[in-house]
Amino acid sequence: AVEQGGLGAVTYALEGSVFMAGGAVQWLRDALGIIDSSAQVGPLAAMASDNGGVYFVPALTGLGTPYWDPYARGLLIGLTRGTRPEHLARATEEASASKPALSSTPCARVREPR
Repeated sequence: AVEQGGLGAVTYALEGSVFMAGGAVQWLRDALGIIDSSAQVGPLAAMASDNGGVYFVPALTGLGTPYWDPYARGLLIGLTRGTRPEHLARATEEASASKPALSSTPCARVREPR
């Protein structure tokens, strides 16, 4: 809870944990070697007009909000011989962008905490 401007109005926020966003980019860099620096993932992903049917669940250290499954493992599907590094970068960016949306979708406005 945060008090706003000393007026006595209190704002409450819901928080969710996304375990792998930057870590997924580091994985592309360190484990797969498809980028030399993390800053390259955006430009590489932009080279792909779509994800090429590649989807990535970056549960490399389990899943956080809203699933809370420490035993979940990562998933990379849709690979073909036509899959390029830019598709992997694009799928990684899409996965990182979708996690906060999944975390906030079930939230409702809380008028008064209990």
